[in-house]
Amino acid sequence: MEERLSIRFASSEKEFLTQFGVNFGFTQVHSKVDRCYFLTSDAKALYHNLNQYAYNGSKECFPSQALLRAELGWSKHSVTKYVEELRQKGFIKTIRNPGRPLMYILEELHTISSLVHSEIVHEIRKELFSIDDREMFVIALIEYKESDVHSKVLNVPDPTTYKELIRQWFLQWQGETSKSGEGTRQQGIPQKKRTGRRKSPIIREEDAEKVGDPIQTVKAREKGEAGILLNLL
Repeated sequence: MEERLSIRFASSEKEFLTQFGVNFGFTQVHSKVDRCYFLTSDAKALYHNLNQYAYNGSKECFPSQALLRAELGWSKHSVTKYVEELRQKGFIKTIRNPGRPLMYILEELHTISSLVHSEIVHEIRKELFSIDDREMFVIALIEYKESDVHSKVLNVPDPTTYKELIRQWFLQWQGETSKSGEGTRQQGIPQKKRTGRRKSPIIREEDAEKVGDPIQTVKAREKGEAGILLNLL
């Protein structure tokens, strides 16, 4: 009887990748996608999975949703959610043909504005943030994603036209003076870096006793003690 399965350990990684099991070879992972600041980690995982089905340089693939769910360990809702994220951010297009699985078309990477936008921010990080400032950059990036500048650049066809505006946002986040002056402030660039500290509350004099002002408390106590002495007399 012909042996159909060979149960053994491969002698090398290359042999394991090319001659063992059913998943042969390996797929190129694009660093620009993997390190994109404006794509969630789950959407990246889905993109890489779809890329594995686009054989021989093709930009089209059509794995079934059931297969994607099995390989990614997701629910049907999750697959639908992250397909929509990839579609909204310009990474893929989808075509539905009757009687066939959904077709996914992977867009050319240089045409995806989210990737271009991300690469601009990567360059700014290298220019403005040293190795010791990595944690500060994480905070800046979170705030940038909530800024008016990010919203403005998010869906433009060519983010490179806003490169200086993005740079000025990060400069002002660091507390430096923007070269663009009032013009950039009107476009939503913060005036100074947020430190994450809460401002001290402003306490009005007439409300001091209500919030436990120590001076007022002492005065009240002294007034009370004077009243007790008068009663004793």
